[in-house]
Amino acid sequence: MRIDRTSQASSAADVDDPGGDPVTSNRTANRGLLTAKILIDRISAAVALVVLSPIIGATALGIRLSMGSPVVFRQVRAGR
Repeated sequence: MRIDRTSQASSAADVDDPGGDPVTSNRTANRGLLTAKILIDRISAAVALVVLSPIIGATALGIRLSMGSPVVFRQVRAGR
């Protein structure tokens, strides 16, 4: 028994039917909204990096001073 799910898809999405299973994709996305999303994502990532860098650096320095070992683990691998 096959259920027709194409009527449940929104009008902004294209519905393809490869192999009997409906697949929706939003090919009609507004370029302005997509550009805004990419810009917001990159700006928020840059701000988070700037804000969190001192915390990450202080943590690395604390590990280095308290344990005396490198912060990043290194190991010689077999075959090298």
